[in-house]
Amino acid sequence: MKKIHFMSVALMAILVTSIGGLQQASAIMGTNALPSGGSIDLYELLDGSGSIQSGDWTLMKQGLVNSLNAAVTSADYGKLRISVIVFASSAGAPSCQQSINSAADLTTLNTCILALVQPGGGTCMTCAYNSLITELGVSPLTGANDRSIVDLVTDGVPNNQGTTATAVTTAIAAGLDSNIALGVGSANTAFLASITHPGASPGPIDPVPLPDPLVQGFVVTANSFADFEAAMTEKLGGFVGTVVGGELLSIDTTALILAGAQTNAVWLLSALAVVGSVAFGALYITSKKN
Repeated sequence: MKKIHFMSVALMAILVTSIGGLQQASAIMGTNALPSGGSIDLYELLDGSGSIQSGDWTLMKQGLVNSLNAAVTSADYGKLRISVIVFASSAGAPSCQQSINSAADLTTLNTCILALVQPGGGTCMTCAYNSLITELGVSPLTGANDRSIVDLVTDGVPNNQGTTATAVTTAIAAGLDSNIALGVGSANTAFLASITHPGASPGPIDPVPLPDPLVQGFVVTANSFADFEAAMTEKLGGFVGTVVGGELLSIDTTALILAGAQTNAVWLLSALAVVGSVAFGALYITSKKN
């Protein structure tokens, strides 16, 4: 009986260890805060100021298109609207706005993005957020479970940090649920982190793994526009991906969870094999004594 009791305790310890490991793997994903049945209203605020070279402007547009093509799947259809606001010394209504219900819709959006003209001039981020505030008041997604995310892309410093911060606060009061950013080159990432939303402020810069943007705002960086596409693809892949049960689930973190589960499964099987061997030996010795 003592030997059987030892086996039970050992097996229980292994099961607890394995379950604990699975919980840890699941925690990598973090909380997904998009309610079931909700949609994402994604606003890309693109810096079109004069500090960006024409070739870099092209890289930004093509990188955004390629990132969207990589991140958006058929599972996202009917649950995603994407708007693009270009800002420089001023900003207006979205230059591109498309609800993504089919591959054709994504193609239409991509064509619009590639045709965007760089205005040049200053970096009036305040203007971009003021345009966003107007848009949130005019044509927001109206579902109770819908959520809005702003993704600010810039390579510089706003004309006025104070008025930009105030505009972000006003946008949040108007219904903005998340504010994240991608800083390229010499962008003032400290300022960008200070205007992230929600969660701790300032938000983290280049966190690993990327948090759920509806739980914690963050900043991703790229050394240059040559690196822009990779950074944007990583970021969009974190919240525009597979829709599971009406909730958006990170592609990258799903892979980590599966890897963690597989690792724990292998560990569990190996441990059970060891316990089985010990148990067999104990029973064999007992039978020999008897």
